[in-house]
Amino acid sequence: MKQRTISGALDLIVWIAMAAIIVGALTFGIFAGYGVYAEQQKAELRRLVEDIDEVEAGFVAAREAEKSFMIELRGSRIEEHRRIVAEVAQTLDRTEEQLTALGLETEHQARIADLREHLTTYQAAFMEMAETHNRLGHTDDDGLKAEMRVAARDLEQRVRAIDDPEMLVRVLMMRRYEKDFLVRGDDSLLGDIDTQAGEFLDILAGLGIDEDTMIAIEDSLMAYQGSFFTIVGERMALPLLVEDMNATVAATEAPLRETVAAVQADVARIEARTMLVQGLLMAISAVAMLCSVVAFVISARRLCRRIGAPMEAVTHALTDLAAGKENITVPESDLGEITEICAAIGTFRDGLAERERLKAESEAQRLEQERLQIAHAEERSAAAERERQMLSERAEQEARAAAEIAEVVAACAAGDFSHRLSIEDKTGVFVKISQGINCIGDAAETGLTDAMQVMRALARGDLTQRMATDHPGIFRQIADAVNDTVGALDRIVGEILEGAAAIDSSSSEVASAAADISQRSERSAATLEETAAALEELSASVKASAGTAGEARTLASDAQERANSSQEIGTRTAEAIQRIAASSDKISKATSIIEDIAFQTNLLALNAGVEAARAGPAGAGFSVVASEVRALAQRSSEAAREINGLIEESVNEVQRGVGLVDANAEALTSVLEGIRAIVSRISQIADTSSEQSVSITELTSAMHSLDRTTQENVAILEETTAASSSLFDEARRLNAAVAHFTRLQAAGARAIAAE
Repeated sequence: MKQRTISGALDLIVWIAMAAIIVGALTFGIFAGYGVYAEQQKAELRRLVEDIDEVEAGFVAAREAEKSFMIELRGSRIEEHRRIVAEVAQTLDRTEEQLTALGLETEHQARIADLREHLTTYQAAFMEMAETHNRLGHTDDDGLKAEMRVAARDLEQRVRAIDDPEMLVRVLMMRRYEKDFLVRGDDSLLGDIDTQAGEFLDILAGLGIDEDTMIAIEDSLMAYQGSFFTIVGERMALPLLVEDMNATVAATEAPLRETVAAVQADVARIEARTMLVQGLLMAISAVAMLCSVVAFVISARRLCRRIGAPMEAVTHALTDLAAGKENITVPESDLGEITEICAAIGTFRDGLAERERLKAESEAQRLEQERLQIAHAEERSAAAERERQMLSERAEQEARAAAEIAEVVAACAAGDFSHRLSIEDKTGVFVKISQGINCIGDAAETGLTDAMQVMRALARGDLTQRMATDHPGIFRQIADAVNDTVGALDRIVGEILEGAAAIDSSSSEVASAAADISQRSERSAATLEETAAALEELSASVKASAGTAGEARTLASDAQERANSSQEIGTRTAEAIQRIAASSDKISKATSIIEDIAFQTNLLALNAGVEAARAGPAGAGFSVVASEVRALAQRSSEAAREINGLIEESVNEVQRGVGLVDANAEALTSVLEGIRAIVSRISQIADTSSEQSVSITELTSAMHSLDRTTQENVAILEETTAASSSLFDEARRLNAAVAHFTRLQAAGARAIAAE
């Protein structure tokens, strides 16, 4: 009976202990699972904060790309701006998805929508501004500037055709006011252009020319004025577009700051809530464990009291053990059950002490881990706040620097180069940009002032003035050009003669090289035929295959060396053609300078004729001289245009020659590759004589194919030779044309001297 009672009591105690362990395991599992979930949510929050920072940085990068485009006017900057805006839009989409996953889409949906709308509006305004610049044209040879230039030339040619100096002066004055407006942007010049156009039409109406010619000249004037005032409208619209774009960016800053602040507040709130839930779970786990221990103690005490008097000592021991005493004395007895119970009590006492020790260590570890997590969270929050403040300060500094740079660039675009940027309050790349813009302003102001002084002296007829040559960059080139223009006409003609002689010599070298290549290709074709015959003999004599293969290898190597020589000759031919092209470019530049000089001379002659006409009979002789100078300038301009036409034809022929030489190089490359294949195959024949018959058959077929290719190459080389001869003839004609131009200039000079 006692045995059964003690056994039942122990079984009950075991079940209670198991229940306590299960409850502890469940609470620990819940705590650990929520800890993993909390870490995942914190990672999502960190990614959300990073995406918000990327959106803010993306807006700053888009503004930098916008300023770079306004300074450089390059198409690559438009693509860079489009890419940055697309990345910002993708980041906004990703941010909205993360907010939805975190259950915050309702609170931030309106702000994200505002940011996306402002981003779209800003991109559209930027693209409209870029399209306006593209329509205007980045140089005088594209866009509306090119159209206006063509219309102005057409009007000038029609006025020259009727040979009226007054009308030509009005056209030239309109061109002058047009260029001044494009440089300075002065609106008062528009009235001057209208005044000149009105005087032009009054003079045209009083000439008494035929109606068709008058209508054609009026249409040309309308086309020129239409192109010019279209450019004026586009240029006036640019500041409004920039103002709209800046207003859009300013309107974006407020919702962006609100979104950043709201997201950071939500992140802090979610992190605090996560920490609170973790603390609650930890408290619940502790309470559950405590309740399990209390239930175990109460059950044990109640069961011990039911055992009876023989178990009193054991009861006292268990009572002391339940009360938390670890240094209890285990009763001793000679009874088996009591002894077993006492032994169990001793074991349980030791296990309870060990569990209490482990529990204390676990609690200490848990407290330490909680403290570390709180410290890490505070450090991350502080680091994020510092980084946000740094980015905000940096954005404000960059915005101020960009505004100052835009103001100075706008002043430079308006023709005022006196403004400078301070570099003390700037950092990073803006220091270099400010220094560069200041250097540009200094160089432009000094160089333009010197050039203006020289031009005013030239306008007065004073050719003794020179522009200082200590300017850097393009102003040094302008100084050289202005100084060389005064006395460079005879030197330019000498350069034209030297260029023509260079073309003659180079074309002769091209013809000689082409003939040499043709002869070498014919010899290569003959060598290949001999090699094919040798291979056929090898197929009939299998036993002597090794020696014959060696001979074929030697022949193929010779052919390869000759092909290499042909390739080197082709390279020299290409270099000679490139020298011809360079000489043509040099002549083209020289004729352009001559044409500009002729234009300036024509303008001076027109002004002189007008002044002579106003002087009356006293200026009749000067009027005759001015007419002759004007005629000479027109003939110089026509001759320069003829030379330009001949040079363009020569350049086209040179380009065709380059194409033929390239084709020849490709053909020679094919020959080299084929010869290398031959050498490889012949080596295989020498090494593997057992398969010689099959290999020789294949090699013979390849040699026949190579022979056909070589014959085709010979035909191509003959065509190259013919093209080189044609180029030589073109060079001769160009030389003759230049010599004729020199004689014409000399005759014109003698005529002026006679006058």
